[in-house]
Amino acid sequence: MRKMARIFLAIVAFVISAQGVNAQTYDIWDLERCIKYALDNNLQIKGNQLAVEQGQNDLLQAQGNMFPTLNGSASNQQNFGRSINPFTNTFENQKVSSNIFSLNLGFNVFSGFQTQNNIKAQRLNLIASELDLKAIQNNISLQVANAYLQVLFTYEIFEINKSQLLSTHSSRERTEKLVTAGSLSLDNLYTLKAQEATDELNLINSENSYKLGLLALEQLLQLKHADNFRIARPSDMSIPAEIIPSLENIYSDALSKQPQIKRDEVLYKASLASLKSAKGGMYPRLFMNSNISSLYSSSRKDVTGVEFSGLQPVGFVGTTLDTVFTPSYKYLTQTTPFSRQLDQNFGQTLGFSLSIPIFNNFSVRNTIVRSKINTQRSLFTLEQSKNQLYQDVTSSFLNYKASKVRYEANQKNKLAQQESFKYAQVRFDQGLMNATDFIIAQNRLLQADANLAQAKYESIFRYRIVVFYQGNTITLK
Repeated sequence: MRKMARIFLAIVAFVISAQGVNAQTYDIWDLERCIKYALDNNLQIKGNQLAVEQGQNDLLQAQGNMFPTLNGSASNQQNFGRSINPFTNTFENQKVSSNIFSLNLGFNVFSGFQTQNNIKAQRLNLIASELDLKAIQNNISLQVANAYLQVLFTYEIFEINKSQLLSTHSSRERTEKLVTAGSLSLDNLYTLKAQEATDELNLINSENSYKLGLLALEQLLQLKHADNFRIARPSDMSIPAEIIPSLENIYSDALSKQPQIKRDEVLYKASLASLKSAKGGMYPRLFMNSNISSLYSSSRKDVTGVEFSGLQPVGFVGTTLDTVFTPSYKYLTQTTPFSRQLDQNFGQTLGFSLSIPIFNNFSVRNTIVRSKINTQRSLFTLEQSKNQLYQDVTSSFLNYKASKVRYEANQKNKLAQQESFKYAQVRFDQGLMNATDFIIAQNRLLQADANLAQAKYESIFRYRIVVFYQGNTITLK
């Protein structure tokens, strides 16, 4: 009786931990919550979200190339020692401070429509990045659903092993009484004790498989391991009764709804736009440039007055040899004010330049060739994706059909094994069957239960994949 109590306590403890009946202790996650958490926290998804942000930045840069460039500059220069005065054109030993200010406007008037085609390509690349992110999200959702169903399956196996252990224990107790009464030989009791020990081991192994399944799901969700993590067990885990469309209809839906196909279609269109942009390098380029500028120099002077400074000899009178003098004057100056210099030195320019490509070391030609190759590669990738999708849809469709047939066959097998076990139970209780044959019948029923559970969860998952290819979300409801 002590052993029986110990077994029941172990089973009850595990059931409570597996089901999480205490809502204050255990955190129960349903499939929708698991998928949402994975989509919000998966590192691969976060990496692709950065790729989308990069695509947005690339598009913004491409659009910015449509606008003119405007740049301003300012410089200050200090000259010391002997230098040419730009206003007197003479050498002087002085310190000269000068400033130059300019504002330049440049505009690409025409460049073979390269800018416009590049914008189109970058916009398509951004859409492709968003579709690629959606494809990865779908893939993660399928992985989470598969891991979730695997946990449910391992828990159901535990339930089967638990029932098996209880059944064997009851049979062992009855056998003890029959052996004591002399109705059965002692070897039957030993056989059932050995089977009971085997059933205990199977129960422990199934418990470990359940915990490992929970751990795998936690890791897929990027969760830190926690003892209070549990999943909700749907009330209805029967095989869906919906009628599956034909393979052709499923594939047609997948072609129009699966993001990986749309992504490759968009990438092909982007490669065509990039090819047009590359061909634009063969056309002439027209640029416009406009500039305004002004300058200031401390050496520039304004004359403020004239002052008589005396007489200077300039020669002699030929007959009398008298010296000839001329008056000398000194100019009074001051540095021209800053604002006046900027106004007087203000200048504007407007120009156009035409560049005609004649020979550029085959760079334009090679760029076009690379773009053509990339376009062909994108087309091949699109066709390969369509072929792969057809294979995946066909495989999923046939796998679902096969799993449903296996499930129905296992249902029949379980019913047959149940009847066989009932008959064996009656014969064993009456002493008409030995323990070895009874255990064989019991193990066949156990295997039938396990096979049916595996077939059921496989069929459910295969069905969800087929529904997913039709563009529906992953759910167990």
